[in-house]
Amino acid sequence: DEEKILSSDHSWLFPLVALLTGLRKGEILALQWQDIDFAERTISVTKSVEHIGKKPHVKAPKTENGVRIVPLLSILADRLAPHVSKPTDYLFSDDGGRSPLYEHRYTRLYKDYQRDVGITCTAHQLRHSYATIAVEEDVQPKDLQNALGHADITTTMNIYAAARKRSTEKVAAKLNAKYSHNS
Repeated sequence: DEEKILSSDHSWLFPLVALLTGLRKGEILALQWQDIDFAERTISVTKSVEHIGKKPHVKAPKTENGVRIVPLLSILADRLAPHVSKPTDYLFSDDGGRSPLYEHRYTRLYKDYQRDVGITCTAHQLRHSYATIAVEEDVQPKDLQNALGHADITTTMNIYAAARKRSTEKVAAKLNAKYSHNS
């Protein structure tokens, strides 16, 4: 699914944002253009959307650690740049940016995207993918904890640092190299 999202030219960028930032669904829905700093290549996470009766309500992030700055990867910056509008506009909106998406509309757009691109993963699974890829690329656990907005490092390591075959192969290669000198 990750490769399909990265190679897709689909106009709805929510899954790409989820994959390349590790943000929670509500944090992505709360993003406004003023939160994206293209010059510094950062995204400020300061709020989240909670749906009450399917209506979006902007609130503080899930935890105190949820307020954070995450990197804006170049690939994402390039895909977002053509869509920039007024600073206070929401990135994902149905009313010209004035308010975040309603729950039913988000669900419809995500299902349409899954069908169009041929993926099955959820937005939360893309958050897991972000974390796992970061671990595979040797991002330090504390840095990953900060990027994900976790209050406790054990949450980061226990829930998100799932081993993948590539990680196992990397460990084996490093240890085989170390012990090959002793043969």
